[in-house]
Amino acid sequence: MERYLGEWERRTGERRAAVLTSRGCPFDCSWCSKPTFGRTFRQQSPERVVAELRTLQERYRVDYVRFCDDVFGISRAWIERLLDAMADAGLHLQFECLARVDLLKPDLLHRLRAAGLARVYVGVESGSQKMLDLMNRGTHLAQVERTAAALRAEGIRQFWFLMLGYPGETLEDIEATLRLFRRF
Repeated sequence: MERYLGEWERRTGERRAAVLTSRGCPFDCSWCSKPTFGRTFRQQSPERVVAELRTLQERYRVDYVRFCDDVFGISRAWIERLLDAMADAGLHLQFECLARVDLLKPDLLHRLRAAGLARVYVGVESGSQKMLDLMNRGTHLAQVERTAAALRAEGIRQFWFLMLGYPGETLEDIEATLRLFRRF
């Protein structure tokens, strides 16, 4: 474990660890391999996650966590319980996660930031609603814009996953993606 943590510390200045709180994804994005394996979604209890975080912090001096779930925070109630449990345990860690724009509401982002959320990797995929629909994302450009603005307002660094060259995409769709990206 020390070799693993030491390498991250050497590269980033942080003692980072990866934590997986769930497996699977209930969504059906047309480009993703997850639906091939089924839509089973399993999640650890917030208490179990906090116990793991506490061990990482106390035993290994971890100060930064990357939640590696395919989609962090599918259940808002689960996130609320996790944040409460982290506060009750006195955990002070910075963390990052992968998320969907439709799950990141401004009031939740405020709580996540207060708990230590520093970075979020967001599956935006395209600046064209036509392409989002073809991808079966179930998200809308208005959600992308609201989420991007809320992340900026909270001071949370955002990184976007974008796709170019998806079947059916036109030059106009690509230009729409670039315009959206440049705005944020």
